[in-house]
Amino acid sequence: MSSALTEEIAATAARLVVEEGMEYGPAKRRAARVRGRASTRAAELPGNDLVEDEVRNYLAIFCADTQPAELAELRAIAAIWMERLAEFRPHLTGAVWRGTATRLNNIHLELFCDDSKAAELALIDRRVD
Repeated sequence: MSSALTEEIAATAARLVVEEGMEYGPAKRRAARVRGRASTRAAELPGNDLVEDEVRNYLAIFCADTQPAELAELRAIAAIWMERLAEFRPHLTGAVWRGTATRLNNIHLELFCDDSKAAELALIDRRVD
């Protein structure tokens, strides 16, 4: 695949990530189809690093007035949940951690504990699916 096509797919995928809240994999596959690429095998798609760069570019151009506040709100919510789940050593991951999240993104926390049932019960007690 040509470098220009790879960059076009990455830019289109970035738009889908930001505007529709898609994850990188599905966004890259849809972007490849939009750009007329029949094959959507992972080896033929742009890497996540290139898509990440394009997401940051897209945010800087089109979302500079809204995204920082949206990210701050998501990080504040994440901090609350990290405190609530402190006994399970939560780690923030995903777009909120990377700084590229918008209101369309989910907050991803990974919990580290010896007994996964204890974490599951704590989440059920807090009415979290």
